[in-house]
Amino acid sequence: MRHYRLPVDKVGVSLGLDLAGYGTGQVLTADQATLLAREVFDEVVASTKLKQKLVDNLDEKRRMVLTSAKSTARDHLALGTMTQAALSSLLVCLPANWLPAKLSPVIRALMESLRRENHEPLQEISAKHLAILLRTALPRTPCPNGKVIKNLVSYLCCDPDETPLVTVVDGQHETSGILTLYKMNKTAELVLNRKPWLRRGQSQSSSTLPGTLSTPPSPSLQGTHQQPPEFSSAGLAASIAADDESQKEQKLLQETQRRGAVMAFGEIGKLFEQRLFEDLPTLWDVIAVPLHDDRTFRKIDAVARDQQISEQSDNLSKDKLSASSSSSPTNLEPSTSLSSSDTATVFVLIRGLIESLQTLEVLTPSVHPILHPQLRELLPRLDLCSRHPLAAIRHMAARCMASLAGVDGSAVMCHVVKRGVLSQLGAISQDDFARQGAVEALFTLVERLDVRAVPFISFLILPTLAAMADQNEHVRLLATQCFANLVRLMPLDDGVSSLSGSFAEDEELRVRAQKQRGFIDQLLNANHAENYTVSVPVNAELRGYQQDGINWLAFLNRYRLHGILCDDMGLGKTLQSICMLAEDHDRRQQQFKKDKGDITCAPLPSLVVCPPTLTGHWVYEIDKFVSAKHLDPLHYTGPPPERQRIQAQFTMRKERQKCHNLVIVASYDLVRNDIDFFSAIRWNYVILDEGHVIKNNKTKLSRAIKQLRASHRLILSGTPIQNNVTELWNLFDFLMPGFLGTEKLFSVKYAKPILASREAKASSKEHEQGILAMEALHRQVLPFVLRRTKEDVLADLPPKIIQDYYCELSPLQHRLYEDFSKSCANSEMVEALNRQAAQSSINARGAETTHHVFQALHYLRKVCNHPKLALSQNHPEYDTIVKQLHEEKTSLSDISVSCKLLALRQLLLDCGIGSDQDQAIVNPHRCLVFFQLKSMLDLVENDLLKKHMPTVSYLRLDGAVQPGDRHALVQTFNNDPSIDLLLITTQVGGLGLNLTGADTVIFVEHDWNPMKDLQAMDRAHRIGQKKVVNVYRLITRSTLEEKIMGLQRFKMSIANTVISGENSSLHTMATDQLIDLFQVSEAGKSARGPRNVDSDIGRAGLKDVLNHLPELWDESQYDAEYDFPSFMKNLVRKDK
Repeated sequence: MRHYRLPVDKVGVSLGLDLAGYGTGQVLTADQATLLAREVFDEVVASTKLKQKLVDNLDEKRRMVLTSAKSTARDHLALGTMTQAALSSLLVCLPANWLPAKLSPVIRALMESLRRENHEPLQEISAKHLAILLRTALPRTPCPNGKVIKNLVSYLCCDPDETPLVTVVDGQHETSGILTLYKMNKTAELVLNRKPWLRRGQSQSSSTLPGTLSTPPSPSLQGTHQQPPEFSSAGLAASIAADDESQKEQKLLQETQRRGAVMAFGEIGKLFEQRLFEDLPTLWDVIAVPLHDDRTFRKIDAVARDQQISEQSDNLSKDKLSASSSSSPTNLEPSTSLSSSDTATVFVLIRGLIESLQTLEVLTPSVHPILHPQLRELLPRLDLCSRHPLAAIRHMAARCMASLAGVDGSAVMCHVVKRGVLSQLGAISQDDFARQGAVEALFTLVERLDVRAVPFISFLILPTLAAMADQNEHVRLLATQCFANLVRLMPLDDGVSSLSGSFAEDEELRVRAQKQRGFIDQLLNANHAENYTVSVPVNAELRGYQQDGINWLAFLNRYRLHGILCDDMGLGKTLQSICMLAEDHDRRQQQFKKDKGDITCAPLPSLVVCPPTLTGHWVYEIDKFVSAKHLDPLHYTGPPPERQRIQAQFTMRKERQKCHNLVIVASYDLVRNDIDFFSAIRWNYVILDEGHVIKNNKTKLSRAIKQLRASHRLILSGTPIQNNVTELWNLFDFLMPGFLGTEKLFSVKYAKPILASREAKASSKEHEQGILAMEALHRQVLPFVLRRTKEDVLADLPPKIIQDYYCELSPLQHRLYEDFSKSCANSEMVEALNRQAAQSSINARGAETTHHVFQALHYLRKVCNHPKLALSQNHPEYDTIVKQLHEEKTSLSDISVSCKLLALRQLLLDCGIGSDQDQAIVNPHRCLVFFQLKSMLDLVENDLLKKHMPTVSYLRLDGAVQPGDRHALVQTFNNDPSIDLLLITTQVGGLGLNLTGADTVIFVEHDWNPMKDLQAMDRAHRIGQKKVVNVYRLITRSTLEEKIMGLQRFKMSIANTVISGENSSLHTMATDQLIDLFQVSEAGKSARGPRNVDSDIGRAGLKDVLNHLPELWDESQYDAEYDFPSFMKNLVRKDK
């Protein structure tokens, strides 16, 4: 500033800063430099007219000075703290009589080290010497130890993320809810956002996970008032992820201060041993006095109970779950309010109680075993705290119980089981606060004990199950997660022999454990489920494995559990479900008659949700297997007026209590459209046939299905996992919300390590973590998934033979394929791929490349099928090709231009279909012919069957057939052997249908998802089939189709592990590999010869892309999404 002749010296003097000697050897302190860069600079600029460019230049230098001064001051403070703590530690090591008369400077230096020292080893040294100093100071009068203890407690409770103190102002409190649920979700969010782990092509914003029943959105804490952050649990919301630098520094200081206090209490406990509370009575008073002060409960009890009553009435009026209520404690307006004096008193009492609980939690691990009985005497008071109206106090009480169990597990768990919180679970007579506190305590105990909780599992499992059906959503969610933790530990339980201590000496507890072992044994092994006799008459002879399935379903029913029956397609999942459904309806009706007026057995209807093609099939199967006396199916179908009539019919039956045998059968789409009607009903059973339809959590369908309320939920699916690991989470989010944690927790625990292990450059450690995560997830869900394959249970089922039928591209198809590789469209795609490959940001890969790649995929798929599909009038080669074909006296309608039509004709002839005008009325073989595109089905019908094979009789099943008519069409095909073919689109006929009338399956087109093709081919290969089933897949050689189909085996192997990789779309594939997809392969290099393992590893990205190609669309969807006509215009060759 002197350089520009600004009056800096004059202004500095006026503000107390003498700069006369600066520049001649004088050095400014950090404080003086700060004063110069702030007040002096502002005054000079304000009093002088300067050009903006000069002001900006000076301001840049000013910021540099401020940064340097701040850094210097911080280093000075850190070094000073370190030096003074070292000197104080040295003094403490000297003989006691060498210590100064006043210990304040020594204590202050050590306390500052605990508060500010960032290096943990130095902080630990200060903690150790502070403990020694406290012991040395015992004889002194006055003794400083009491004040030191209180200051340490203050340090310990400074971090609101660890010590969630509550604001109590004007009668508003944070009461309802469970803090553990919120903190778990917050922790998972922080882990996910700590560093970018997303794969290429995924942006950070796209990874945001929507709220669901078990993954609520982030809460907005209301009702809190302006208080220091250490006094408010609203600090939980302002977490480590703060963007402001000052907030980050404040957070770091809080963490450091708390860590120092934890170290100090640990050293104090170890040093004082059994004389801890005798020599430091203040420490015991801090813990015990607030716990025994009932004023904390009395002062706010009335207000909190009013809040709870208001909340319960709101829940009853809504009669549905609130997705946001599970994320954080709610703040409700009370009906009464405290006076200002009462508010101040309550605030002090609550603060003291939470400080007491926090101190107890931290101190317990270092307390000498002789003092454990003294700590156990506090358990009844902790039970009382677990029923406290404030969520923060319940949370801290749970943590204290877990800390006590960590040092004296047997005695604490004996108290919990016989007299403690366990009795509060599932007890409707208890208020919501008590049940929330009980389930939080139980969850925290299991989490803290981990494998040490194994001996107590038999006591905990059934009360936890009862809590999973609690009327309070918070209780249900955390109980489900607690149950999931217990399921993980169950295989380690060897029975009552593992009991020790108080449990082993208590005969009553031993008997209880023995009785509850049966449940664990059945849960872990479905084959051990008790035999269940089906008393309802069933018009079918059950096979052995079907009886086992019913036993398993009955076990789930008895304990209000839910599961996935994922037997192979064709093994009778529908029959097993109908048997269980009829039995449970009959049991409820009999029980209701016996105990008339018992609302727990009141008749409830059931709901079967399935694809539209199967609704008629379900109605038919129910009528076929059981009488209307036991199950009366109501087909929910038709246009809106018809559905309104059905709704009125249902309402009338419900009012007349005629729902004891009612089963509504509806399609997924209709349930989604009429979700207001379906979600208002309490169902007995909700069965999702082909339940993998709800695998995507982001769809409206999935969200609608999760609004259904039922006593029992069951998913039927032959292929429950088709693409990625999150599909499994979504299925269980419908079955048992919270069982696999929130979606964010699931991502951290399972999806993230599995995803990392599948990266091409994954380390050996990441591979190991991925395998462990997959195995852990498999063990977690295994008790609730029953799967049997045809090979395992059906010795009499004929084999299924799958054959790839290769066909060579016709000259016209080859020309179109080659022309694409030389077209402008291909060039644009390659340029887009190269541009995104050069981008370093993960957000740069995405829309543009996807746009080009999917247009190319769609076009080349058409070329492989039939040139007529690709050659529209917008195609630049259309006129040339048509003219050339005309000169050759042929046309696009000739089957010779499509290798697939020629191959299909030959296959049909080989099967004896269409071979002779005088052929028998009934052919030896009957075929199912599957297509992806309706336009390709039309070509086969018009250009092949009608023109060249007119004697072939056929039916077609596609989207043009109304859902209500599809079952009748299927029955016609099965019952009329003179019908040779059934032409089907996979989307319509690939799920659930029974088509055992056919013994040959031909795929003219294929789905990227092999599970869909597997589902389709098993329409014929199922119970009732007497012939060998031959499956033919038409594949055009040396094309994209062959490359993709050759890699379906890779995807199948992943699906068979029950867990697969994360969905990463096309963006994880290397650029050169994407380009290679659209080239015609050289002859002879396709899937023949020895396989190079290194090559497979190098092409992992290719496999991953093909593993996650989305479901194929029909032509109209591609045209709407990607402007396909414009793409066609770019197919002109560059050399023209």
